[in-house]
Amino acid sequence: MADEVFILDRITVRPGRLGEYQARLRERYLPLARARGMTLVGQWFTPPIELDDAPNDIVLLWSVPGPEGFWTMRRQARDPEITAWWAESDALTLGRERRFMLPGEVDA
Repeated sequence: MADEVFILDRITVRPGRLGEYQARLRERYLPLARARGMTLVGQWFTPPIELDDAPNDIVLLWSVPGPEGFWTMRRQARDPEITAWWAESDALTLGRERRFMLPGEVDA
């Protein structure tokens, strides 16, 4: 059984709103995610400069402790604070997608 489940978020931020979105993410969502057992493994944005005339994507990689942690996190997604965050987030974004992953092995 896997020790960690990974969550990959890709969020398309409206033009010129990347800095604002990152600040709100840090202030509002990060504490909520941590309370749900999520650990932020890494954060990236692309292209690697904030654009005023085109969207940027933020890519977030999270981990939770195994399948039990995954299902605990998923059940807590119904929390009103979480749904309020995503409504706030949606006002600054054009779209988002989330993938759930387990580590795999690739034979070279």
